[in-house]
Amino acid sequence: MIKVYGRANSINVRKALWMLDEVGEKFTRDDWGRGYRPTTEPEFRAVSEFGVVPVIDDEGFILRESHAIVRYLATKHNRADLYPSDLKLRATCEAWMEWANTDLYLGVRPVFM
Repeated sequence: MIKVYGRANSINVRKALWMLDEVGEKFTRDDWGRGYRPTTEPEFRAVSEFGVVPVIDDEGFILRESHAIVRYLATKHNRADLYPSDLKLRATCEAWMEWANTDLYLGVRPVFM
């Protein structure tokens, strides 16, 4: 079962949680980050050297960064409807994810801080 490290009210953790729900993957979650356990603690740094959430542990495979997690889960579950295998469709998907992570995020970040 996948373990998610991160607080559910973090927009980046939400991305991973949404994808886990979408693909039907069972998971557990530990609260880390603002308002919970600090990500500077050695226990957390053992799974996230940069001290950021979200992080997943999939049977010993550790992965951080929300968009990497989303891509991984969609690919793991063969969900081409969520992460296309067609090069041009995938590139379009990538462009939207990058836009959301930069331009959109700058506007909504203050709400989550």
